[in-house]
Amino acid sequence: RRGYCSFLVQHDAKAKKSTLACLPLSDLPLTGKNENIVWKYGPSIWFFFGRNPKISAANTKNEDLQGRPEHTDSVSHDGTWHYQLSGRKIWYIRPT
Repeated sequence: RRGYCSFLVQHDAKAKKSTLACLPLSDLPLTGKNENIVWKYGPSIWFFFGRNPKISAANTKNEDLQGRPEHTDSVSHDGTWHYQLSGRKIWYIRPT
């Protein structure tokens, strides 16, 4: 089977703290002049996960798994960062 999903950890300080402690890293590994950046996480942690076997009964042509249609996120902060555990994802980023 193929597909992707997402969920948020939010509205529960204990769950957020526990989740942050389980992540493979809690800060971006920056070096040089950015070493003094203080990280402040917003009220939620957003997880995305998917499954797209290379060749399977559901993916006989080895097609990429399509994500959401092109969209513009409303970001009222300094930005987001993403950590990918495996596989690959192609991002198309452009100003809107």
